[in-house]
Amino acid sequence: MRLYFEGNNSRAVARILKIGINTCIRWIKAYANKIKSKKYKNERVEVMEMDELYTFMSKKKRLFLIILLERITREIVGYAISFDKNPETIQKIIDSSPKAKQYYSDGYPGYFKLNYHGGKYKYLNNKSQTHNIGVKGVNSDFGSTKHS
Repeated sequence: MRLYFEGNNSRAVARILKIGINTCIRWIKAYANKIKSKKYKNERVEVMEMDELYTFMSKKKRLFLIILLERITREIVGYAISFDKNPETIQKIIDSSPKAKQYYSDGYPGYFKLNYHGGKYKYLNNKSQTHNIGVKGVNSDFGSTKHS
């Protein structure tokens, strides 16, 4: 984990430690789940931002990375990788993530149909409340990924 937190990606960590990439990824996920379960146990966070990034797998097929981000820490607390961004996929992210007092998203209609477990939901047709996921936020960490 120390190698990973010092900026090495999982492939580099696996190569340095001479272990399989899948083993390295399992370690990282196990560590993340351990932290997540301790950090947010039975408490509501203030604000969550929801948005999606995409890249093209072929000329007409997009691959989406749907992100739920806790605003204060800028920690990604939920995500899904999918060939579509249907409400059922997004609901699974919300259900498995810490609950928030306030949720913000862009104007994608799929967000209107979701259960926010008592939190308030507001959409905006701009990036004023989802700026941490936008071009200068999380997206810059994903390299060539395009923002929707």
